[in-house]
Amino acid sequence: MRNNRLLKITSYSAVVLASCQLLLILVSWFITAAIPDLNMHSLLSSEGIRWFMGQFTYNIASPILALITVASIAYGCLVTSGLLGIKLHMDIRQRLAIRLASLEVIIFIVAILLLTIVPHAVLLNIDGHILSTNFLICMISYISFAILVISATYSISVGRITSISGLFTVMCEGIKKAAPIYIIYILAAQLYYSILFVFFS
Repeated sequence: MRNNRLLKITSYSAVVLASCQLLLILVSWFITAAIPDLNMHSLLSSEGIRWFMGQFTYNIASPILALITVASIAYGCLVTSGLLGIKLHMDIRQRLAIRLASLEVIIFIVAILLLTIVPHAVLLNIDGHILSTNFLICMISYISFAILVISATYSISVGRITSISGLFTVMCEGIKKAAPIYIIYILAAQLYYSILFVFFS
């Protein structure tokens, strides 16, 4: 039920974004044709078509796309691993898996502290601060990688994953679940850059 509701929301969002893109194309053409001296660019002009076709790949190729990808892979591993459904009464194998996963959590926390807290740490900027866009992007990737490793370790330890192909399938599961987000992102990114081209270039 929840998946159907989410799919319906993303479907309507995709339609809205695509409609806005089409409306922007028509409005930019109409206004530039009616008022040629206005500082606007038409997406139906030769320049606009060249921009739309030539810049499409560059418009969607951003750090956000990379973060969506790594986060979705980590999400798939976490959901499939069974970590989110741990019960109080566990067998010996689950207890050992939890201890190993807990040890990995500690290792990842210590590693990020060593990379950020100690003097002259690698992830500090020139001013010695860590609050920057690059650091936040790095942290999302780091957390996603940590979740991936911990979830995979737990799954292997309890026997949920028994082969390399099984691990690969689990990693692909998150991308499959996040597929609607990719479509929304592509439509939203192209609409955003189209607005910048029409009104601000």
